Amino acid sequence: MIASLGHRLLGPLAVVCVLAASAAAEDTLAVEQLGVRDGMLAAVVRLPEGFDAETRRSIDGGLPITVRFTAELWRKRRFWFDKQVDSRVRTFRVHYDPGEKLYSVTGAGRRRRETFESLDAALDRLSPRTVEIHPRWELEDKHEYFVSLEMAIQPLTLQEFRELDGWVSGRIRGEAGPDDEPDPEDEGGVSGAFFGFFLDLAGFGDKIHVAQSPGFRADRLTELIEAP
Repeated sequence: MIASLGHRLLGPLAVVCVLAASAAAEDTLAVEQLGVRDGMLAAVVRLPEGFDAETRRSIDGGLPITVRFTAELWRKRRFWFDKQVDSRVRTFRVHYDPGEKLYSVTGAGRRRRETFESLDAALDRLSPRTVEIHPRWELEDKHEYFVSLEMAIQPLTLQEFRELDGWVSGRIRGEAGPDDEPDPEDEGGVSGAFFGFFLDLAGFGDKIHVAQSPGFRADRLTELIEAP
């Protein structure tokens, strides 16, 4: 079974690796501001060196990327473990359409699609970026908090892999016909751990950027300067 999974995964991954170089872990994410916007605790984050050359080549080569922001709010506790107060995730998809010759940035959930004529303009919508974290009115002035932030760049998601797998195999993975049966390997094989394992093996896993804010108190927060 593992050999079968390897054969199915390495075919599409070989196509993907032609479009982009290997992905590696990155160093850090900069928190430029921490304050209040529209009643929400929010942070302005930026990649210090911007999106790297491999990521840019992947997008220009037609491979969509997913950018995921994860923000966690923690309350400090003396003589005990810090307590997590909130955790929020915001996801964006960056894609190049060679037909329209436009780059697009689409936010998950809201499904708002913005288009740009250049890759730089599209990526500027993501770095710097304002990330909402928690309602300001729920913070207590007597406590000290800090924020942990993560920005993950995913060159290939499981859904996109399955679409590519169907294309390489000569199948169309659109609407299932009445006689179509689900492939058992899709449920327990080409997913989760095996998918991540083969991406890492090919050097094509996620790029993770992390940052942590200094400790702060709610009564010292100021209004945040506008950012996307």
